[in-house]
Amino acid sequence: MRKQACSVVEITGVLKKGGFDFPWKADDCLRSVAISLSKNSQIFHRLPNNTFGLLAWYPGKKKPTKAGELIKKIGSITEGSESEMTDTASNLEEDNPSGKEGK
Repeated sequence: MRKQACSVVEITGVLKKGGFDFPWKADDCLRSVAISLSKNSQIFHRLPNNTFGLLAWYPGKKKPTKAGELIKKIGSITEGSESEMTDTASNLEEDNPSGKEGK
């Protein structure tokens, strides 16, 4: 094991060499592998140079969960003034004037 980040091209090539049977069309392999790596942010970390490494190799880079991000936003809103909270509520209503939740 080389224990360094690799490009999607390298990762896809090694998987093919190892006999991995891709469930996608041949034209879509690189894109599909990149999407799979990006969606698995609890295991893989994407670096600024568009390579991927295991998240365990970058202990300070763990991405917050969506719930964690929401809690931070709520915390910053509640620490603000009442006018800031009103402005934030108005912005939310503008984003969703019907009041219906999107699916």
